[in-house]
Amino acid sequence: MWGFSKNKKNMTLQVENKPDEIPAAISVQRVDIDSIKCTIQNLLDKNFRSVPEDRDEILTLMKSLVLTLQDGKASDMKRSVNLSISLNEMAIFAAEMLTEFYGLDERTQMMVAAVEELTASVGEIEHYGSSIAQQAAEASASSKSGAQAVQSATNNMTQISQAVSQSAQQVNLLAEFTEKLA
Repeated sequence: MWGFSKNKKNMTLQVENKPDEIPAAISVQRVDIDSIKCTIQNLLDKNFRSVPEDRDEILTLMKSLVLTLQDGKASDMKRSVNLSISLNEMAIFAAEMLTEFYGLDERTQMMVAAVEELTASVGEIEHYGSSIAQQAAEASASSKSGAQAVQSATNNMTQISQAVSQSAQQVNLLAEFTEKLA
């Protein structure tokens, strides 16, 4: 016949040995209920530091469970640390890229300012070029007008020279005629 007796700390399995029932060779273990409860509560509280002693089969299994959970927690913590390191490295890389972008932005702003100055200079050169072209056109017109005036003066001088030559011939004729008359 089988039976259980229980007090606050221990539970025992009692077996009465009868010839036609289970042999007396079955070993009976005492189970420490308080240690089991404490271990379960520690597991629920995620306290894996407290490891039960190997006093019976159940506590041995619970100890194995706690050690397995400790290993899992350590592995999770190692993954978390590695992830944190990777995230920090990515943050540093992003900060370095941002610094490079700020430098690039600064250089771009300088180039934009230089292009604006160059555009303004080209505008001034165009203005001066237009002014020079206008003055050159005026100078060309003036030189054409001057060339015409010179040509006209040359023609007039030629006419005057011819008139003077004719007058000189007539004066010479008159002088000859006067000599002949005298």
